[in-house]
Amino acid sequence: MAISTVSQSSSQIRTDFMKLLVAQLQHQDPLEPLDNTEMTSQLSQLSSLEQLENMNATFQEVLASQQRLQAMGLIGKEVDFAPVGSEEVQTGRVDGVQVSEDGIVLLIGSDEVPLERVQAVRAPEDASTLQGLLDALGAQGLDLPPAPEASQATSAGAAEGSDEEDSRVLRDYLRRSGSPLDWRGPSGSV
Repeated sequence: MAISTVSQSSSQIRTDFMKLLVAQLQHQDPLEPLDNTEMTSQLSQLSSLEQLENMNATFQEVLASQQRLQAMGLIGKEVDFAPVGSEEVQTGRVDGVQVSEDGIVLLIGSDEVPLERVQAVRAPEDASTLQGLLDALGAQGLDLPPAPEASQATSAGAAEGSDEEDSRVLRDYLRRSGSPLDWRGPSGSV
């Protein structure tokens, strides 16, 4: 990967610089020794270069992590995509994500689609209801208990199907199932 190459490059530069510095010190004219400010300046520049390369490597890791999170957020959503080798736009539901050295690939039906080939994303039609969302989560292999009954899903004074009530039911449901997922409702509360 490019990240390990950056680390080797920085290490190699430091090694080469130190060899050059030692050679200069061994072969310097005793009547005209090397200027200390010049050596200090070169060491400072080398240190700055290493710090920039380390920042670049860290930025690349953060970017890769963000891309993985973005791809995993697409699971269960419908996307428009152009399969590799074709420009014809197709629609399908993202069933999974694969991460490899070649990049991030979405599993859509029998197609393996690179993330950059996705042209549009939308929630599946059945995900607009609490049951649709629970079905989509269950389809992803999460071991979920049965969905709450409609009588359990509404409390006194709450309108059936309201966003706040669905959020409360889903939050309670995920807690009971022992799921690591965290649900924040429309108001942003947990």
